[in-house]
This record gives sequence, C-alpha cells and structure tokens, in this order.
Amino acid sequence: MKRWMTTGIMFSAMALAFLLVGCEGDQGPAGPPGTATCMNCHTNEYDAELAISLLPIRTEYEHSLHATGETSVRNDASCARCHTNEGFQHYVNTGELKAVPFSTEIGCFTCHAPHVNESFEVRVTGPVTITGMGTYDKGTSNTCATCHQARMASPAIPASGTLEITSRRWGPHHSCQSNILAGIGAYQFGDTPYRNDAAHNSIAKGCVHCHMAEPPDDYAGGHSFAVLVEGADAINPNGCTDGCHSDWTPEEAFTHVRDTQEEFHEKLAQLGADMQALGWMNPNATNGFVNPGTYTPDQLGALWNWQLLDEDFSGSVHNVIYAEDVLEATQEFVTGQMGLRGLASAHAGNQK
Repeated sequence: MKRWMTTGIMFSAMALAFLLVGCEGDQGPAGPPGTATCMNCHTNEYDAELAISLLPIRTEYEHSLHATGETSVRNDASCARCHTNEGFQHYVNTGELKAVPFSTEIGCFTCHAPHVNESFEVRVTGPVTITGMGTYDKGTSNTCATCHQARMASPAIPASGTLEITSRRWGPHHSCQSNILAGIGAYQFGDTPYRNDAAHNSIAKGCVHCHMAEPPDDYAGGHSFAVLVEGADAINPNGCTDGCHSDWTPEEAFTHVRDTQEEFHEKLAQLGADMQALGWMNPNATNGFVNPGTYTPDQLGALWNWQLLDEDFSGSVHNVIYAEDVLEATQEFVTGQMGLRGLASAHAGNQK
C-alpha cells in the first residue's frame, strides 16, 4: 500500500512538472534547465544563490498566528471565506461564500498560486471593497484586507428611530485592521468627519510594509507577520525604524508604541466601562459584548465604534489620528448619555 501511494505521489508530481510552462528548458520540461527552475521553490536546502527558498519562509510562517491558530474548524458559509484555505480561494475566485465541510488551514497556497500564475504573486492585487463602507487599495496588502475587515452590521444601524438588538454578537466581528488603517467604517456623530491623515494611512504597501519587513536575526517580519522581535522588547528595525522612524532605535520604537497603546487602551477601557454602567454592554464578555435591548442609532454607533477600535488590536497605532478622533467623539456622546462624567466608577459592581 505504501509503495502504491509513493508511486502515485511521484507520478502526480511528474505530471504537474510537465504542465508547468515555467519549467520548460532547452531540453524540454524534464530537462536540467527545467529542473533548475523548479528548484527555485522546491528545495530542501537553504541556498542564498537561489531566487526563492521556501524553507526559511515556511519557518517564519510557522511562528505566525495564522499557522498556530485553531480557527480553520469554522468552515460554514459565513466563516470559511477567511478561516479556511478552500473558502478563501473560492471567495476570491467567485465572490461567493461557500461552506467547506472538509477544510484545510490557511497556508502558502491560500494567498499564492505559483502553479497557476508561474510566480509567487498574491491572489488579490486589485482594490478590495470594505463591504458597505469604502475601498482599501494598498498594493499587495489588499490580500490581507480581504479578510481583515469589519463585517456589515446585521441588522444595520437605522437612520432614525430605534432598533431592537437580540444577539450579543451584534457588531463588526473580529480583526478590523484594514478599516482603521484606511480610516473607514466608524460611526460618525453629527456632521464633523474624523481626521484621517496619519502617516501610517499613507503607506503605499499598507500592512506589508511593517508586518512583512525583512526579518532581523530573530523572528519578526517576513511571513511571521510579527512587528515585535521575538524574545526582545524591540521593533523589527527593518520595518518601523527603516526610513519612517530612522531616528529611533528598535528599543525606542518599542517603548513609543507601548506607551501609545497603553494610553489608548486606558481610554478605551473607560469608554467600555461607561457603556457597561449604562447597561449597554459587557466589555469583558467572551461571547459577544452587546446586551440585547432597544437602542437609538447613536447608541448603536457607540457600541459599534468601541468594538471596531477594540478588534483592531493595534491600540490605535495603525492610524492614531483617526482612532483617537473616533474614541473622543464616542466618549463625548456616551458621557452626555450618562449625565455626568465618571458615573462608571460609581457603578463598578454592575457586571451585566
């Protein structure tokens, strides 16, 4: 049985090599020139002379949250688009959602199609629609934005009147990074738009510039998608501190980011506590934050904005000016609803 399986795998590999136009050489698809081209990818040894060596890339990826997460079991039609390899490919190819009963985890071929494109170009290069909110267009990071975006509110926030919310899971869902980076999708109170001219917003490659920068000696950047250097209080020097923040050392960059995040998280926690005191939500819940009830559009907007900022996970760093504006406007509205600032402290025992 093992011999039959081995033979079958070898035959499939040979057939695939025959079909690859990029593997053709002077002596035909099976000739040495063709083999040399294939070995740019299919090598089990690291060789700096090769155009591409997959082993270091795969090692980086194994340190990423995409590789270590356990969400590929979420394979129904609404989840498979971003949680499974097959669901993502189907969505990118057709624009349709599809349940994938026998799904596999996100991996190399989720984002790349080398045997079709004859290159490692990502599957999504054109602008990505942030459903119902705007467009994200930042080069190769458009692939990231295909999934790392807020979902539509269901039911949607009405223009007037009130709306009954029956599910604790109402909101933008998880991982809204592209919304914050692009500065789109937050609920606006009144006619004053949020500022959106932060430096990170103008980075042409978006996510890729910082999260996939050239890796240093320790794991960060590349296909680990990490910004922090593993095992150190430092930012990848080939990302933030290369060009944009060249006057910072990796350690200074880490301190600046940490301080910015801590200050923002304190403000966001206060906003969540205030809305908890009003009986609208539980910011510490593990299965949806919103308390079912009847809400006005602005009240729903406040609940939406808190989740959008929280689920970005960057502590405002992706787009500091936009995030701060959204948080300040939302806090101002919520404080007005409470009647006086600091009511949350008097209701600290309220754990709805």
